[in-house]
Amino acid sequence: MIGLDVSMASLRDAADIYPTCIQADAAAMIPLEDNSVDAVASSFFWEHIPPVAKHTILRELRRVLKPGGKLIFLYDVETANPLIAAMRKSSGKLYREEFIDRDGHLGYEAPRKNLDTFEKEGFRVVEQLGLERTPLQSTTVYGKMRKWPQPFSAAGSMLQKIDRSRPAFFGYIGVLRSLDETIGKILPDRWSRMALTVCEKTD
Repeated sequence: MIGLDVSMASLRDAADIYPTCIQADAAAMIPLEDNSVDAVASSFFWEHIPPVAKHTILRELRRVLKPGGKLIFLYDVETANPLIAAMRKSSGKLYREEFIDRDGHLGYEAPRKNLDTFEKEGFRVVEQLGLERTPLQSTTVYGKMRKWPQPFSAAGSMLQKIDRSRPAFFGYIGVLRSLDETIGKILPDRWSRMALTVCEKTD
């Protein structure tokens, strides 16, 4: 396992997790040999990358991956989820401030757009799982809702209370993931707020 990050502070925190840590900007160059790694795993990184840089990063990842190597990416996506769409319609300014600018989501793109990018750079999509397609969302969304006009702010204040109790929080997350695996699978992919994508390097 190799930990790769542009941030030295993050690498220091990860030093006890990964036997090897490398500081590098993946959009510039990854200091690893061609065809040298089995897989690349990324968690909530992809949505922070400007779209123009995504292609450069994927080319570099494709270079270091072995033939048949995998990408496993978990990331936020631009969503048409009914709850968030209603929030955006209520206040486009607040949506931009809370979902894009404050979180640094420079690379927010719809699920299909992300898949097109992976495929264009020589990856075959093995699996795409859309998460949080129902109006029930992670509690971070409810924290943002508190800043909206009524009735959003009242609902956000009430629902964010889930965070105050660990049993309630873990129970809620269990319900949320159960919905992802049942009802969520029959809802439109464009309603996903997050995506788990597995890709394979093609020849």
